[in-house]
Amino acid sequence: MKFYVPAICWMQGESDMYDYTNVDYKQRLNQFCIDINKDIKAITHQKQDIKIVSYQTNMLALCNEFCQNEYSLYETSIPQAQMELVRDNSFFVAGTPTYFLSFVRERMHINAISQKRVGYYNAESVISIIRNQKHRGLYPKKIIAEGREVKVVLDVPCPPLVIDTIEVSKVDYYGFNIVTASNESIIKDIVVHGDTILLKCSHLVKGAKVRYAVNGQKGKSGYLRGARGNLRDSQGLVNAAIVPKKIYPMHNWCYQFDILVE
Repeated sequence: MKFYVPAICWMQGESDMYDYTNVDYKQRLNQFCIDINKDIKAITHQKQDIKIVSYQTNMLALCNEFCQNEYSLYETSIPQAQMELVRDNSFFVAGTPTYFLSFVRERMHINAISQKRVGYYNAESVISIIRNQKHRGLYPKKIIAEGREVKVVLDVPCPPLVIDTIEVSKVDYYGFNIVTASNESIIKDIVVHGDTILLKCSHLVKGAKVRYAVNGQKGKSGYLRGARGNLRDSQGLVNAAIVPKKIYPMHNWCYQFDILVE
């Protein structure tokens, strides 16, 4: 068997939220993928494409100007780009979001145990690539607006969906929000039904933005007080990480998102 590179694991994006706000992150990350494929193939002479296993940065609350009900919110563009590339681009494969993990001093970087847990998720994704499969993350595949309600239809790798307030501390509406162009939150209730989340609102939803995990206490990151949500699938019932001598269920946590309701 000849040597080849099946994938590169991508764990980056935090500083782009507040230090490099004048660039198109999605375009540049996609270009990086194109360039790295060209460069590696020139060295290895492999025919197989090199996939990018991407995690999602979730440190919104560390950004100086962050306000969760602000309609035009630059900070969400970085995690949104990562989610969209994983969802829509065949060269990108889901790793994991990070909000359910522990961060050093609840700030920018996940701690050592969390790094190892991410490694398990990345390894799972790389194995799927070697087997000519694509590991799917938990993310929205369709948004349906009906009057004062929004249906978020999700791609669920391992049903059923679960609202988990143990692994991640409970947050309002389990992390979901609907924000209007006047910077007003209009969400009133949430119902989980199969692969769909029904969000009920106080006003008509057309033109608003549906968000998940866009919240958090100012200056904090992680499962306790950072930008977070309580939605996951049930993969952890069959897959787990052992770090060290402690078992961590490997559920797929829903990717953070910020999507216009059309």
